[in-house]
Amino acid sequence: MISSDAMMLAAVVVVMSVVAALLLAVLAAVRQLREEVRYDIPPARRAAVEGSILAVVRGGAEAGVAFFVSPTVALTAAHNVQASSSRRRAAAVECVRPSDGTRLYFNIASFDAALDVAVLRLRAGEPASPHYLAVSLSMPAVGANGLYLVTCNIRMAAELRGVASVGVAWHGARITHLHSRHFLYDAVAFDGDSGGAVVVARTGEVFGLHTGIVNAARELLERKEAVGERLNNVELSVKSLIRGTAFGCLGVRLDSDAARRMISDAS
Repeated sequence: MISSDAMMLAAVVVVMSVVAALLLAVLAAVRQLREEVRYDIPPARRAAVEGSILAVVRGGAEAGVAFFVSPTVALTAAHNVQASSSRRRAAAVECVRPSDGTRLYFNIASFDAALDVAVLRLRAGEPASPHYLAVSLSMPAVGANGLYLVTCNIRMAAELRGVASVGVAWHGARITHLHSRHFLYDAVAFDGDSGGAVVVARTGEVFGLHTGIVNAARELLERKEAVGERLNNVELSVKSLIRGTAFGCLGVRLDSDAARRMISDAS
């Protein structure tokens, strides 16, 4: 028969276990709260990042995103500045800065359709940007906190034309896979977000360029293969990266040799 002392001791052990579990839960919640507070973006940095973001105008309407990486140079997705009918690069690129409504005009300094990156340089006489994003020389780790896709609310503005104007939108991001030139990540993304900046909130640095969602990339590659078009090395690497992935976003690593070379040659 179990003695009363043994029963008392067992009860104490159970109570202490419950208390310990509760304390661990509280500590985890506090740690999570600290993480969220740590990655709150100071107003001055938020304003600087938003002042670097541009909406690419095509056919008289906003159709994509770009962002400054120096006072005179900006990056965007190549397909944002490629005429869909002729498949030729646009002669000039018109952008609008949502933070103040300024319209700016660029020439295409460098263009890589396979990588889906275009480097834009302000035309002569256009005012240099007071804000731009420093390009990070390293990639955050898979699952790192404090990352954002910074883009324009083009889709919402289009659906609420006359009610909402194009502004800058921030969406929390989390990297899921890394590749030599690309990365996969989870974030809320819509049509028109291509060319958006993927940034580290703590530093305000940009490490990636959003090129689209996984399903769209898969459909494009499948269409090419269906008509017997041979995929190039970049497209083959993208195909390998997204294999088995149903959802998510695709971005170009700006620390990759190809992207760094494009930026350097245009600067």
